[in-house]
Amino acid sequence: MNSSRSISLMCAVMGLMSATASAQDAPLDTSFGAIQSVFQTYCVVPFPDAAAFQNAINDDANGFGIIEKTEAQQRQPGERWTNGFITLSYIDADWMPRDIPSPQCHVTALLDEPLDHLNTAQRLSVDLKLGKSRSSGRANINKTVWNIDLPTDGTARVFFESRPASNGGFEISLNMLRLRKHNNDD
Repeated sequence: MNSSRSISLMCAVMGLMSATASAQDAPLDTSFGAIQSVFQTYCVVPFPDAAAFQNAINDDANGFGIIEKTEAQQRQPGERWTNGFITLSYIDADWMPRDIPSPQCHVTALLDEPLDHLNTAQRLSVDLKLGKSRSSGRANINKTVWNIDLPTDGTARVFFESRPASNGGFEISLNMLRLRKHNNDD
């Protein structure tokens, strides 16, 4: 191999190593946009297909690692993951009591600064095509709820909640769950 090709190959390898190191050293995106993106990727798009969720989390580019369960948590359904900023949980358990919906997908994070709940709910409604919502709030705890038809059979409920956190930050929670069907004769 001639020296110019060797130098070119070495520069390409060094560039790839530099790009990989930069991606690993890149600061974690701690914006509401990052929270919304995770919610859309892991909750909205695959919902209610547990296999599609599992494929998404296994093919993860967001750096999520599973949170190991304590001995006391071993009997609890579902798993949790974190990327250091956002915590993601997914439950798909048909054996849960009939008044507890399944599947469920939850995303929580802690922001440094508060956000305007109603404007953010409107943005979610448009960006995620959630439609009409209802919002309520008291004592700095705000909640917005949407009911959406699933592409498969059924209805899902989406919750967006924002509240001051005990450490001075601002807690954000986005949840999606499949509503259970109840027959009149149950």
